[in-house]
Amino acid sequence: MLLAGLLAVAATAALAQPATGEIDRLLDLSGFNPAVIPIAPLMNMTLDAPDRPGPKLDTGTRERLRTAIDTLYSSRAIRDEVHSMLAETLQPGDVNTLTAWFDAPHGRRFVAAQAAHQVEFRAAMDKARDAAEKDYLATVSAERMDRCRRISEAGMMAEFFIDMMINIQASAGYAIWVAAYPDQPANFDTFRRQLESERPRLVGTLRPAAGGRAAYALRPLSDADIESGLALFESPAGRRFTEANLKGLNRLHVKGAVALARQFQASKAGS
Repeated sequence: MLLAGLLAVAATAALAQPATGEIDRLLDLSGFNPAVIPIAPLMNMTLDAPDRPGPKLDTGTRERLRTAIDTLYSSRAIRDEVHSMLAETLQPGDVNTLTAWFDAPHGRRFVAAQAAHQVEFRAAMDKARDAAEKDYLATVSAERMDRCRRISEAGMMAEFFIDMMINIQASAGYAIWVAAYPDQPANFDTFRRQLESERPRLVGTLRPAAGGRAAYALRPLSDADIESGLALFESPAGRRFTEANLKGLNRLHVKGAVALARQFQASKAGS
């Protein structure tokens, strides 16, 4: 009787867990592109900065650390962690709801507009881009601007950027520490907490600007497409999707820190 009950629980859990292929398709349709989340390159830039604070590393240690960073924070690692968090977070029916929206014409237009903006954002000079955005926002109706602001808030656009900045700085600092002092205990959360004091300032700066950035990115879309996107991102399924993406990226840094410490401790023990 007990065994039958356990099997029933296991079967229910398996049915509730979205299939791997379903989440892969959802990620593809939603435009999830880990290549535009430059965790490893930014960590390595910190590592290579000539004036960075912290311990100095010899050439061999720096190259081993660079190789470890490229592996642990690769595009593949980013996608795998977000995939795993989505599987843990989304409720039955969420994947179908989200996939249907992203696969519909309005969803495809929404994703295409965001992708085009990412390319434009990386290619344009800051002053030219800012001037074009300012000129466009002067023409946007208050109603459309409010909807784009709500999309940016429900999509946690400012939070994604702020968490990425804090996590990358914390991960880089922690990585340098464990590479230099593998036999001295360190806690990744300590590094991250030291940077959390910057969060209120970053939130105050970036969150008000996020609505305008969303409005500019989504400027090719009709008002109907904007309304449809807002309905999705403010829905329970949309909020779980957004939160799972953010939590997955945050967990990647925690796991990466643990793996880095083990790797350099093992290297120290074997030397």
